[in-house]
Amino acid sequence: MTTLLATTMFLHGESEIKRFTKYLDYADKHYRPVGASHILIADNGSRPEFLSLLKLPIFIGGAAFPEELPLTSLFTHTDDIGKEQGIWRSFRLMATIAKHYDFDRIVNIESDAYVLTSKMRGYMFGLESGWMVPWCITCKWPENNIQVICKDQYESAMKIVRHQGILGEFDLPYTIINKDFKGDRWGEGVGSIPPDADFVCQIRDNAYILPDRYGGWQIYHIKGLYP
Repeated sequence: MTTLLATTMFLHGESEIKRFTKYLDYADKHYRPVGASHILIADNGSRPEFLSLLKLPIFIGGAAFPEELPLTSLFTHTDDIGKEQGIWRSFRLMATIAKHYDFDRIVNIESDAYVLTSKMRGYMFGLESGWMVPWCITCKWPENNIQVICKDQYESAMKIVRHQGILGEFDLPYTIINKDFKGDRWGEGVGSIPPDADFVCQIRDNAYILPDRYGGWQIYHIKGLYP
C-alpha cells in the first residue's frame, strides 16, 4: 500500500519558505515512518525565484510527468489563478499524479497543520477507501486542512470545481467525516494545545509546536523570525 503525502502552496515571498521547511522536517520524522513514501508540494504559480529556494525537483503541472517520481517533488503552474481556485486546481493535480503513479491514497496535510498522534496517523495512512476529513471542534465544520483521498475517489477529485458562495469546507465531496479525532485551529492563538489533541491547524510561519512537560503540546512564537 503506497501513500502520496501532499500539501498545496503559494509563496508571497521568501519569508514563507520556513513554513515548508518545517513541514518537510516534520514529515520526515512522523509521516514517512508510517507510510508516506513520496511527498508532493502542489504550487499555484509562485514566482520561480521563490520556488528555487526550496531546492526540490520542480515540474510543471499539465506537462508530461517524469518517468519516476522523486521522493519529494514540487509541481507548479505557469499562472496564478487566485487562492481558492488555485487550491482546487492543486487538489485536482494531486489526484491526477496519484492516479498516474498508482498510489493507493493521498494524505493531504496542509503545511500549517500537524497530525500529532500515532493513533490518527495510523488511521489515515491505513485507510483503504473513501474521502475522509476530520472535524473542527470550534468551527463545527469539516477540517479540510487534513484529508485522505483513497484510490476509489481519484476520479471524483479530478473533477472538483470551486463553487462561488459556498464555504470551501463544504465544497468537497467527502464520503467520511470522522469526529473520533480531537483537533482545532489552535494555531490561530498562542499557548497550549490540549494533551489529548490528535491534530492542530493554522500554525503560523513563525511558530513551532513542541511537547510540554505535561504530555501535551505548546505553541511557541519566535519574535522577529519570519513574521
